Amino acid sequence: MKMTDLRKIFFMPVLVVTGFLVLVSVCNAQDRQDTISSAAKLDTLKKYGIDPGRDISSRVMDTSPEIILMFQKAGMSPRRHELSGADRVKIAKAFAALPALHQRVLKERLHSISFLDNMPNTALTSTFNPGSPYRLYDITFRAAILNQTVSQWTTEKENTLFKADQQASVTIDAGALDAILYVIFHETTHVVDAALGLTEDNQTAGTKSFAPFTNRVWTSRMVTVPEYTDSLLQAITWKKEGNLMNVTNAVSLYKSLQKTPFVSIYSSCSRMEDLAEYLSVYHLTQKLRQPFRIMVHQNGKEDFVYEPMKSKLVRSRIGQMQQFYLSKT
Repeated sequence: MKMTDLRKIFFMPVLVVTGFLVLVSVCNAQDRQDTISSAAKLDTLKKYGIDPGRDISSRVMDTSPEIILMFQKAGMSPRRHELSGADRVKIAKAFAALPALHQRVLKERLHSISFLDNMPNTALTSTFNPGSPYRLYDITFRAAILNQTVSQWTTEKENTLFKADQQASVTIDAGALDAILYVIFHETTHVVDAALGLTEDNQTAGTKSFAPFTNRVWTSRMVTVPEYTDSLLQAITWKKEGNLMNVTNAVSLYKSLQKTPFVSIYSSCSRMEDLAEYLSVYHLTQKLRQPFRIMVHQNGKEDFVYEPMKSKLVRSRIGQMQQFYLSKT
C-alpha cells in the first residue's frame, strides 16, 4: 500500500474507514433502544456475558482476529499492546469522565475495548454482533495516543491535512489533558449515536424528517446543505477524492470553516463525525475549561487564530448537548 493511502485512512471518518476495511459501520444502525424488545436485549447480554454492573473501563480484551486480519490484508502489521498500570489509570479516568447518557448506553452496549501498536488510524468503532437486533460494539485504539496530550494529538491529526512546509505550520492548543480522554469521548459518542439513532433520518409514511442536530446542516450522511458545502472543505484529504493541501492554503481553509456550524474540519466529513466532534470539543471547552484554538503560523509568526466555540454559528447548536448530561432518560 502506498504511503498516500495510509495517510488517507489515518484519520478518515468511521464510515469511510470501515468501508475500506470491510467492517460493519456503527453509524448504519436502525438500532434505537425503544424499538428493541426487552427479551432481545436480555438474550444478547446473557449470550455474550455483558454485565451492566461491570465497570466499562474494565472491558479491555484482545483485539478480535477479524479486525487484525483486515489490517493485515491492507498491508499493515498491528500488534497487541500490553497496558501498563499507568495506562489503565488513564483509561479508567477517561471512562469515568463520560456524561450520564454515555454511561447508561455503554454499560449495556460496549462489548470490548482494545489497544494496538502499529495501528494506522487513531481508533476504530465496529459492530460486534451485526446480525443481532440488539447490537454491541467494540472499540480499538492506537496505543500511541496513551502517551500524548490532547494538544499533541489534535495537532498531529490536523497536520495530516497538509503537505510538510518549513515556512508554515498549523497547531491546535487544546490543553495538556491526556489525549485518550478526548479520543474515548469521541469514539463512545459513535456508540451512543448508533444505539439511539441520534443522527439518523426518520422515515414515516413516506415523509422524511431530520434529527435535530443534523437538520438544516446535512441532507444525508456525508452531504451537507448547499449553504455549508464549500469547495475547500470538499477537497481535504479526509474526503474520498481529496488530496493533501499546501499549508499556504490553511488560512483560506479555516476561513471557510468559520462560515459553517462545524466545530472542526473533521466535523465536516460526515454527520456522525459532526456529532462526535462537536460534543467532544464542547465537553473539552465548556465542561473541562480547556482551550480549543486553531493557529496558523507563517515564517514563525502567528498569522491566523480561530476558536470555534466562540463562533455564533457553532454555538447555535450548543443547547442540543444538554441531553447527554441528564441523569435520567
